Amino acid sequence: EEQALRVVIDANVFLDLDERAAHHEESRSLLADWLSEFVELHLTEEILTEINRSESSAERDRQRARVDTFPRVPREVGREEEVFAKVRPLLPDDGRPSTESDARQLAMTIAAGVTFFVTRDGIVLDVADHLYEMFALRVVSPVELILHFDGLRREEEYRPKRIFLGPDVRAIRPRAEDLERLADLFHQGQVLRHPRLTLLAP
Repeated sequence: EEQALRVVIDANVFLDLDERAAHHEESRSLLADWLSEFVELHLTEEILTEINRSESSAERDRQRARVDTFPRVPREVGREEEVFAKVRPLLPDDGRPSTESDARQLAMTIAAGVTFFVTRDGIVLDVADHLYEMFALRVVSPVELILHFDGLRREEEYRPKRIFLGPDVRAIRPRAEDLERLADLFHQGQVLRHPRLTLLAP
């Protein structure tokens, strides 16, 4: 039996999935039943460092309990440090603890042999090409992950579009049924914007 692919979500996506958080349709679509057939959402141990920055002890306890509902990738500490030394220079030298955590999460993901890392962080997404070239890590937004696996499950329907436009197309003109499907995943009337993906109205 084919197993679901491990996918690491970063701290901002993890917090989006909190029932008490502001409603982020893009991230919450990762919980769709059909997607669970393809992927299993994981966390890294660095999520605990992020949670510990909260000033509220009650909130820290609540978020730690949420962490326990997700599987975590195994630690490969020696490999993590080697990877971290190469990943950290790709991100801004801004002295922010969250930037340090971003680099740690990426290093832990790579060291564990996971191939997909999901984030809404524009700074991390901006270095996605470098991370793929260096480590074969696919850093994607929630919408990119959803459309990627939706394409796999509808391969026969998508194949003519791939042949005509090519595998690396960045502008797709959806048909009416495509827009209806996306409307089920995101806010009605919301425009999907991403620096590496453009959806054009028909």
